[in-house]
Amino acid sequence: MPDTIPEVPKVEPGAIPEVIPDENNPVDVEAIKAELKTEMEAIYKSQISGLDKTVTKLRKEAEEIELSKLDEEARKAKELEIAELKLKELTSESERIKRDLLVTNNLSSAELPLELARRINGNNEDEITEDVNSFKIFIGDLAKKIAEKEVNERLGGQPPTGELGAPEVNKRFGESVIDTLKIATEKAKQ
Repeated sequence: MPDTIPEVPKVEPGAIPEVIPDENNPVDVEAIKAELKTEMEAIYKSQISGLDKTVTKLRKEAEEIELSKLDEEARKAKELEIAELKLKELTSESERIKRDLLVTNNLSSAELPLELARRINGNNEDEITEDVNSFKIFIGDLAKKIAEKEVNERLGGQPPTGELGAPEVNKRFGESVIDTLKIATEKAKQ
Protein backbone atom coordinates (compact mmCIF):
# COMPACT_ATOMS: atom_id res chain seq x y z
CA MET A 1 0.00 0.00 0.00
CA PRO A 2 1.47 3.40 -0.92
CA ASP A 3 2.40 5.92 1.81
CA THR A 4 0.50 8.80 0.21
CA ILE A 5 -2.95 8.98 -1.26
CA PRO A 6 -2.94 9.92 -4.95
CA GLU A 7 -4.46 13.28 -5.78
CA VAL A 8 -7.90 13.12 -7.36
CA PRO A 9 -8.00 15.13 -10.59
CA LYS A 10 -10.39 18.11 -10.86
CA VAL A 11 -13.52 17.39 -12.89
CA GLU A 12 -15.34 20.15 -14.74
CA PRO A 13 -19.03 20.59 -13.87
CA GLY A 14 -21.19 18.26 -15.92
CA ALA A 15 -18.22 16.18 -17.10
CA ILE A 16 -17.94 12.48 -16.38
CA PRO A 17 -14.88 11.75 -14.22
CA GLU A 18 -12.20 9.69 -15.88
CA VAL A 19 -11.05 8.26 -12.55
CA ILE A 20 -12.84 5.18 -11.30
CA PRO A 21 -12.76 4.96 -7.50
CA ASP A 22 -11.08 1.93 -5.96
CA GLU A 23 -8.79 1.14 -3.01
CA ASN A 24 -5.89 3.08 -4.48
CA ASN A 25 -8.01 5.94 -5.76
CA PRO A 26 -10.51 7.01 -3.04
CA VAL A 27 -13.15 9.58 -3.86
CA ASP A 28 -15.01 11.69 -1.30
CA VAL A 29 -18.59 10.98 -2.32
CA GLU A 30 -20.10 13.41 0.20
CA ALA A 31 -17.92 16.25 -1.09
CA ILE A 32 -18.97 15.49 -4.67
CA LYS A 33 -22.64 15.39 -3.65
CA ALA A 34 -22.31 18.71 -1.83
CA GLU A 35 -20.56 20.30 -4.82
CA LEU A 36 -23.20 19.02 -7.23
CA LYS A 37 -25.99 20.20 -4.96
CA THR A 38 -24.45 23.69 -4.79
CA GLU A 39 -24.06 23.82 -8.57
CA MET A 40 -27.62 22.64 -9.15
CA GLU A 41 -29.02 25.17 -6.67
CA ALA A 42 -27.13 27.97 -8.44
CA ILE A 43 -28.45 26.81 -11.83
CA TYR A 44 -32.03 26.53 -10.53
CA LYS A 45 -31.88 29.96 -8.88
CA SER A 46 -30.62 31.61 -12.06
CA GLN A 47 -33.25 29.83 -14.17
CA ILE A 48 -36.05 30.70 -11.74
CA SER A 49 -34.91 34.31 -11.59
CA GLY A 50 -34.91 34.48 -15.38
CA LEU A 51 -38.34 32.87 -15.58
CA ASP A 52 -39.73 35.26 -12.95
CA LYS A 53 -38.50 38.24 -14.97
CA THR A 54 -39.97 36.78 -18.17
CA VAL A 55 -43.33 36.06 -16.53
CA THR A 56 -43.48 39.57 -15.05
CA LYS A 57 -42.65 41.10 -18.44
CA LEU A 58 -45.26 38.98 -20.24
CA ARG A 59 -47.95 39.81 -17.66
CA LYS A 60 -47.24 43.51 -18.04
CA GLU A 61 -47.41 43.24 -21.84
CA ALA A 62 -50.70 41.31 -21.58
CA GLU A 63 -52.15 43.98 -19.29
CA GLU A 64 -51.07 46.72 -21.70
CA ILE A 65 -52.66 44.90 -24.64
CA GLU A 66 -55.85 44.32 -22.69
CA LEU A 67 -55.97 47.95 -21.59
CA SER A 68 -55.39 49.21 -25.13
CA LYS A 69 -58.51 47.37 -26.31
CA LEU A 70 -60.75 49.06 -23.74
CA ASP A 71 -62.35 52.48 -24.00
CA GLU A 72 -61.11 55.27 -21.71
CA GLU A 73 -63.56 54.68 -18.84
CA ALA A 74 -63.16 50.89 -18.84
CA ARG A 75 -59.37 51.29 -19.04
CA LYS A 76 -59.36 53.53 -15.95
CA ALA A 77 -61.57 51.05 -14.07
CA LYS A 78 -59.21 48.20 -15.01
CA GLU A 79 -56.16 50.23 -13.96
CA LEU A 80 -57.86 50.95 -10.62
CA GLU A 81 -58.60 47.24 -10.17
CA ILE A 82 -54.95 46.37 -10.92
CA ALA A 83 -53.73 49.04 -8.50
CA GLU A 84 -56.04 47.73 -5.75
CA LEU A 85 -54.74 44.18 -6.28
CA LYS A 86 -51.13 45.42 -6.05
CA LEU A 87 -52.00 47.37 -2.89
CA LYS A 88 -53.54 44.25 -1.38
CA GLU A 89 -50.42 42.20 -2.25
CA LEU A 90 -48.12 44.85 -0.79
CA THR A 91 -50.23 45.09 2.37
CA SER A 92 -50.15 41.33 2.92
CA GLU A 93 -46.39 41.29 2.27
CA SER A 94 -45.95 44.15 4.75
CA GLU A 95 -47.99 42.25 7.37
CA ARG A 96 -45.87 39.13 6.82
CA ILE A 97 -42.65 41.12 7.21
CA LYS A 98 -43.93 42.78 10.41
CA ARG A 99 -44.91 39.38 11.84
CA ASP A 100 -41.52 37.89 10.92
CA LEU A 101 -39.79 40.82 12.61
CA LEU A 102 -41.90 40.37 15.76
CA VAL A 103 -41.09 36.65 15.84
CA THR A 104 -37.38 37.30 15.31
CA ASN A 105 -37.27 39.96 18.04
CA ASN A 106 -39.15 37.76 20.51
CA LEU A 107 -36.94 34.75 19.82
CA SER A 108 -33.81 36.87 20.22
CA SER A 109 -34.97 38.40 23.49
CA ALA A 110 -35.85 34.91 24.79
CA GLU A 111 -32.39 33.70 23.71
CA LEU A 112 -33.90 31.01 21.50
CA PRO A 113 -32.48 30.06 18.07
CA LEU A 114 -34.00 31.83 15.07
CA GLU A 115 -34.48 28.44 13.39
CA LEU A 116 -37.61 28.09 15.55
CA ALA A 117 -39.32 31.03 13.79
CA ARG A 118 -41.44 28.80 11.56
CA ARG A 119 -42.75 26.97 14.64
CA ILE A 120 -44.06 30.11 16.33
CA ASN A 121 -47.79 30.77 16.03
CA GLY A 122 -49.73 33.98 16.45
CA ASN A 123 -50.85 36.93 14.39
CA ASN A 124 -50.26 39.80 16.79
CA GLU A 125 -47.56 40.77 19.28
CA ASP A 126 -49.32 39.33 22.35
CA GLU A 127 -49.97 35.94 20.73
CA ILE A 128 -46.42 35.71 19.39
CA THR A 129 -44.88 36.71 22.75
CA GLU A 130 -47.04 34.16 24.57
CA ASP A 131 -46.07 31.39 22.13
CA VAL A 132 -42.35 32.23 22.37
CA ASN A 133 -42.52 32.24 26.18
CA SER A 134 -44.33 28.91 26.29
CA PHE A 135 -41.76 27.50 23.85
CA LYS A 136 -38.93 28.75 26.09
CA ILE A 137 -40.51 27.12 29.15
CA PHE A 138 -41.04 23.89 27.22
CA ILE A 139 -37.43 23.81 25.99
CA GLY A 140 -36.13 24.66 29.49
CA ASP A 141 -38.14 21.83 31.05
CA LEU A 142 -37.02 19.44 28.34
CA ALA A 143 -33.36 20.39 28.81
CA LYS A 144 -33.70 19.91 32.59
CA LYS A 145 -35.21 16.44 32.11
CA ILE A 146 -32.46 15.44 29.67
CA ALA A 147 -29.76 16.72 32.05
CA GLU A 148 -31.30 14.86 35.02
CA LYS A 149 -31.53 11.67 32.98
CA GLU A 150 -27.86 12.01 31.94
CA VAL A 151 -26.74 12.59 35.55
CA ASN A 152 -28.76 9.61 36.78
CA GLU A 153 -27.30 7.39 34.05
CA ARG A 154 -23.76 8.46 34.92
CA LEU A 155 -24.27 7.95 38.66
CA GLY A 156 -25.98 4.60 38.13
CA GLY A 157 -28.77 5.47 40.54
CA GLN A 158 -26.33 6.25 43.38
CA PRO A 159 -26.48 9.55 45.25
CA PRO A 160 -23.71 12.05 44.48
CA THR A 161 -20.69 11.75 46.78
CA GLY A 162 -19.38 15.25 46.36
CA GLU A 163 -16.66 16.63 44.18
CA LEU A 164 -13.82 14.58 45.67
CA GLY A 165 -15.63 11.46 46.89
CA ALA A 166 -14.86 9.64 50.15
CA PRO A 167 -11.80 7.57 49.09
CA GLU A 168 -10.02 10.61 47.67
CA VAL A 169 -10.56 12.59 50.91
CA ASN A 170 -8.83 9.87 52.96
CA LYS A 171 -5.86 9.81 50.61
CA ARG A 172 -5.59 13.58 50.49
CA PHE A 173 -5.76 14.38 54.23
CA GLY A 174 -4.56 11.15 55.74
CA GLU A 175 -6.09 9.11 58.54
CA SER A 176 -4.65 11.23 61.36
CA VAL A 177 -6.29 14.46 60.16
CA ILE A 178 -9.65 12.72 59.81
CA ASP A 179 -9.33 11.18 63.29
CA THR A 180 -8.47 14.62 64.72
CA LEU A 181 -11.54 16.13 63.04
CA LYS A 182 -13.77 13.35 64.43
CA ILE A 183 -12.48 13.90 67.96
CA ALA A 184 -12.93 17.68 67.66
CA THR A 185 -16.52 17.27 66.47
CA GLU A 186 -17.32 14.90 69.34
CA LYS A 187 -15.89 17.35 71.90
CA ALA A 188 -17.90 20.17 70.37
CA LYS A 189 -21.10 18.14 70.73
CA GLN A 190 -20.49 17.62 74.52
